[in-house]
Amino acid sequence: MVGFCCCCIKKKTKKRNGSFTELSGNNSSAITSPGGREGRQSTMSSGKVQSIEVLSGNWKDLIEEVWKRDIRDVCVHTDIPRIGSKLTVVKIIDDKEFIVLEPEGSNHEGKVICERAIGGICEGVVGVEEKLRLLPILSEALTGFGDVSQPLKEFFRNKEININPKVLNVLKCCNQQALIPAYYPIKTSIAENIKDSRGTWRVKVTIEESGVVRIKHTKAQVSTDLTNSEPSFSFIWELEIITDSKVENISEMLLSISNLKFESSIPLSRQTKIRDRLSNFLKD
Repeated sequence: MVGFCCCCIKKKTKKRNGSFTELSGNNSSAITSPGGREGRQSTMSSGKVQSIEVLSGNWKDLIEEVWKRDIRDVCVHTDIPRIGSKLTVVKIIDDKEFIVLEPEGSNHEGKVICERAIGGICEGVVGVEEKLRLLPILSEALTGFGDVSQPLKEFFRNKEININPKVLNVLKCCNQQALIPAYYPIKTSIAENIKDSRGTWRVKVTIEESGVVRIKHTKAQVSTDLTNSEPSFSFIWELEIITDSKVENISEMLLSISNLKFESSIPLSRQTKIRDRLSNFLKD
């Protein structure tokens, strides 16, 4: 199960035309993260709690806000060491996919995982020469550390390294801050207890010939019935963030659900109810 780090939720969302509301005191409601941890609330810097309904309504705006932040204010430095071993990078050439980076086992140390992940994104988005320039600097910055999250943050903080903006913009989409807002429309629509299926988070970065980059997150969810030790249903949800050809702006965001499966013991009426609730997200 992948939980959320504190830096994922510490930023306060700005008010947009009166649509932002806050809950505090006895009116605050616990928010279940995609990690399935009841009671973990999205606490803002003011100590107040942001409501699920607001997150559901503005999920695209919130992802856009993450995109616009400086990379030092996004939890890339904590998530790349965790998700880097499950990252795929491909390039489209003459309508064919060419693999730049394949997922590997998570047995590598954090330094190696970061070098592979950042190097793969750099090669795919900018080119091999930029990768060869950047990797020795990154390697030196991470050498000698077990937990590489803080030295990686310092690496991003060093303006003299001059990391290509395209690489930074893609990295800002490869972390849970870009993923969290899209979870809540699903969570609130289904009105059921669900949680991550451990170890299923995957990220695929696709660079099209036009320069457009597609960052696709996938995670499996399972039900958590209090009266049943086995999940009664499961599904896979996808978030795809698509940039423009210059990787300067987000042009589109797609949220969908696939592989919705039910245990045979689940009554047809309940299956229908769950399908209806998720109809806005289900793929044809």
